[in-house]
Amino acid sequence: MVDGVMEEWIPLAFQEHLSIDIGNRYFTPCQYALQDRQIAFSASIDPDNILSEAIILSEAMGDQFVHVEDNHVEYYEARKENGGTK
Repeated sequence: MVDGVMEEWIPLAFQEHLSIDIGNRYFTPCQYALQDRQIAFSASIDPDNILSEAIILSEAMGDQFVHVEDNHVEYYEARKENGGTK
């Protein structure tokens, strides 16, 4: 995979049907992040502090999940400029 280039989406199959494998990149189970340092959510991802508060206020979430560097996700957008797409 090349940095900055989107990967082609290839659907999976489940019991002979096309399927989508989904998950969320916001949290990592604590058992998989033993050596990772927790980081704060950026304001662009969690402007109303809903995700941050979920970890702090929920005993179940706070004990089972963390937000670490590996959860950082970058977003891309396509824009039309001067007749081309960037």
